[in-house]
Amino acid sequence: MSILTTTPNCYLLDCEPAFSKELVAGSDSWILKPGEFDVDEPYFHERTPQFARKEATDGPGQTGLDPTGPRKRRKFYTPSAADVGLHEHHESIRDFLVGALEEAGAVWAEARKGVAMMQAPRSCAEGVDLLDEIDFVQQAELVKIVKGFGGADIRQSNEDDNEVIQLDKDTASTWDLPDLYGTVIKNPSVSKCKIIELAIGGQRYLIPPRASSLISDISGISSLLGHARQLGGYDLIVIDPPWPNKSATRSSHYATQDIYSLFQLPIPALLRTVDTDTRSPPLIAVWITNKPKFRKFVTDKLFPAWGCEAVAEWYWVKMTTRCEPVIPLDSPHRKPYEPLIIGRPKLPPTAHLLPNAIPTHKAIVSVPCKRHSRKPPLGDVLSLWLPQDPQCLELFARCLSPGWTSWGNECLKFQFEGYFERRGNESPDGVSDGNS
Repeated sequence: MSILTTTPNCYLLDCEPAFSKELVAGSDSWILKPGEFDVDEPYFHERTPQFARKEATDGPGQTGLDPTGPRKRRKFYTPSAADVGLHEHHESIRDFLVGALEEAGAVWAEARKGVAMMQAPRSCAEGVDLLDEIDFVQQAELVKIVKGFGGADIRQSNEDDNEVIQLDKDTASTWDLPDLYGTVIKNPSVSKCKIIELAIGGQRYLIPPRASSLISDISGISSLLGHARQLGGYDLIVIDPPWPNKSATRSSHYATQDIYSLFQLPIPALLRTVDTDTRSPPLIAVWITNKPKFRKFVTDKLFPAWGCEAVAEWYWVKMTTRCEPVIPLDSPHRKPYEPLIIGRPKLPPTAHLLPNAIPTHKAIVSVPCKRHSRKPPLGDVLSLWLPQDPQCLELFARCLSPGWTSWGNECLKFQFEGYFERRGNESPDGVSDGNS
């Protein structure tokens, strides 16, 4: 379980072991390479604007400017409507966040002490070698051409085609890259990790037990519908859209998405049918940025289009290993938290009242990964409002989780073996686990 401890208003998580959970095959196991969560210092410290510092230093009426020098016109910053909306929302939740951080600080040292005790002895860190990592987004266009010559087109999918490729009993299997696209691939093993090795290049990807994946763009997502029907629908759908973002575009971390394309997601067909007499109603959780327009878009447009309603807004607060926010809480430029909008299908008037309502606000507090946009796992923190053994789906996923279905155009990205350190003396190739 990724939860270290809880307080009235927050969950303290240790995400590192969750990202290598159940990666075991034969005598081998894999853990994340050391250093992925070693965020010991804040990203930056907010500095007082230069002009304000001068006034504070020189006293009233003094500007610290050379009176004999050329006079410069003072520039005034006029906040945009988005800036005003961000500030207003921040002020409305600030007291909650301050209280949650105080709670986290009171238990942080003891909880993190437990993390150190549970960590396996670490070898000398080789670092993560990503020279051979596949860029699945970039390769998708080439794959479309290759599959097109073969008479298939990964852009088109048939929801009645229920084909799911089950990984065989051998731990490792060899694949051509185009075959990874457009088809649901499942590791049926209850407890053993499987390895997909590319025929050309030899890159290896770790597939956790009971995990399913579909690599496609949004036009191919209907291939999930048959798989969802076989499972009876999903109890939890987590969505982490690549929201349009100038800094993300400049840094080329990932391709951003037109927000209106999210209406193409067949959420009602993927969710389990609501039956509050026998099962908790399904949940949908959407990560958003702090831009007010995205919050409004999800709650006022997207959820109603899916027949859902927002019931809570939680916050992932990113902290250093020393219990400092990675960004000052009141920074006007960036925030140390990311919102999570939680919703569910609108319940009919005859539905029984839920005995355990989801808290309107909750803080998820953890040290973030150094890799861009790796969100904390939500299965544990939402388990109180899910049935036992829930069926869970992540959309726009960049990694796999045991027992989950993951969809996206790079859902195998962080399963690349280069991110992990293998423990054990035997090569995993050809080891059979009997599909256990």
